[in-house]
Amino acid sequence: MVEVPQHIVAAMTNDPDDRHVVAAAIVAKAQIIVTSNLKDFSAEALEPWGIEAWHPDDFLLELDNQFPRKMIQVIRQQSEDLQNPPLTVAELLDKLEKNNKVKKFTANIRLHNIF
Repeated sequence: MVEVPQHIVAAMTNDPDDRHVVAAAIVAKAQIIVTSNLKDFSAEALEPWGIEAWHPDDFLLELDNQFPRKMIQVIRQQSEDLQNPPLTVAELLDKLEKNNKVKKFTANIRLHNIF
């Protein structure tokens, strides 16, 4: 959790309802904001702060491209940890694809043949 001074929030130029998110990213020295709501985080509003907005699908795909073994491990562990309801890896990927709209990521994970 970061405390964001109000004057930083007021200086933001992105969507007014989401200015606190960019301000928090600045205070936290984040380089990326991961959001499905890209329309409220324009490149023009983020560029002065050295921040980019990434869709979760692109972010997860990049992690999988950089760290494939770790991402496979994470997906397997998440599948094992789910109890209510329990999900196989295939079912978990189906759910991620449908509910979280991370189709590129799930397609890439499926290429690893981890079932």
